[in-house]
Amino acid sequence: MSWLIILNSNHHFICVHLRHLRIIHLRISAFICGLFFSLAVPAAGNPLDAFLDGLDTFSADFEQVLLDSSGEALEVTGGALRLRRPGMFYWLYNEPYVQEIISDGSSLWVYEGDLEQVTISDVSGAMEDTPALIFSDANDPGEYYVIEELEGEEGSTVVQLTPKNPESYYRLLRLVFSGDELAGMALFDNLGQTLFISFTNAVRNPELKKDLFTFSPGDETEVIDARQPH
Repeated sequence: MSWLIILNSNHHFICVHLRHLRIIHLRISAFICGLFFSLAVPAAGNPLDAFLDGLDTFSADFEQVLLDSSGEALEVTGGALRLRRPGMFYWLYNEPYVQEIISDGSSLWVYEGDLEQVTISDVSGAMEDTPALIFSDANDPGEYYVIEELEGEEGSTVVQLTPKNPESYYRLLRLVFSGDELAGMALFDNLGQTLFISFTNAVRNPELKKDLFTFSPGDETEVIDARQPH
């Protein structure tokens, strides 16, 4: 069994099972990419609408902090995000271990660098247990969320989305905008955990080739193909 040992702010060591963190990474990437891909219909003229208007591709680096219910850091990680509408994404975690989550819109590859293993699944099946299903249709997000615009710090604007579905994994989502640009987000789940993501080096509509959104395993990589035959 693999564990990550973390020294928290109170100088206490915390053991976190790596499999739990891998699942969290997959859930987060599915949720956020689902948000980018499907909230395509203007809702209320808020900064989220302005950000999504005319968005075809997006790239950014990110830092991610996961806090437990007592506010202690369970994980601090970072990486890169690349999106191409519709349905393609490349999500890289480069610490504390390498994990790549890639989709071409139909298949999903999850590559674990430390295990030299890739799992392939159908996008729809892989997201069955994630909130990304809420975003599966390009409908008005107001159908799924109570949307509020809040005043943030230092001139930023916060768009808060509260799921109408009581069984949603996340009870609250806040998107932080600096002008029309997405600067970060906070996700609050039903277990009391909070995830903060900040974006840097963000670029709207960069040229991203389609081959970025596929995965070719090396000779030493174990392949687990869970896709359903069509």
